[in-house]
Amino acid sequence: KCDSFACDGRRKFNESLSKTFKHIGTHFTIYYGQTEVHGVLGKDKLSVGRIKHVDQIFGLSHEENGFFNLVEFDGMFGMGFGSLSIENVTTPFSNMVNQKGINPYFGFHFRQLNDTDYVGTLTLGEIDSTKLSGSFSYLSKINNTYKYWITKVDGVSINDHKLKYKQKMAVFDIGYPVIYMPQDDADAYHKLINGSRFIPSDIGGVYVVPCNTTDNVEFIFGKNNYSINPLLGSHDFGDCASSVQP
Repeated sequence: KCDSFACDGRRKFNESLSKTFKHIGTHFTIYYGQTEVHGVLGKDKLSVGRIKHVDQIFGLSHEENGFFNLVEFDGMFGMGFGSLSIENVTTPFSNMVNQKGINPYFGFHFRQLNDTDYVGTLTLGEIDSTKLSGSFSYLSKINNTYKYWITKVDGVSINDHKLKYKQKMAVFDIGYPVIYMPQDDADAYHKLINGSRFIPSDIGGVYVVPCNTTDNVEFIFGKNNYSINPLLGSHDFGDCASSVQP
């Protein structure tokens, strides 16, 4: 049972209601920056959509702190590589591929700032053609030395002005809506964004851009350019927060 303040009001897993739950009891601790989660491992049958009865070891949180006090979700469903998994537990998606034979790919479709009812989707083992247009492009993951979804990034194009990168890498993490760059790269990027400005603060500061900007921003991976929205959302200073921050 989780008695932390962060667990108040959450929908919690009740192991007594499951006939297939098995208590493993191995203790774990996971760190998310300054946030910690403590708990024990258990095993049960996992079902997601049409994928049913997957044998899965998972963590039962007993104590949470930090940013978990602020979030809306009840738990976490990791889509990272198994090399990041605590206690070498096989990840849910890997178990779905190995046990149920689904295709080894997944996709996210995120809500936009002006969406009200739509909250986004996660598609497992299939391609939802209603959520995309055009053809696929493939990027090579950098060797297995790295534990993350990471690939080479070749540059950024802003209104056809290019910032070319050498030996720079990009990590794809769906937990962050912001594109983070080293300070020097973020400064060079915003010099090309019309009307951008940096607002310093005690914790570093934030870049803002005019909410009505029409600047065209594209990230370059290999031979392909991918458009991004230069706006993240509204800000207290009248402008909008930039989608790129240091």
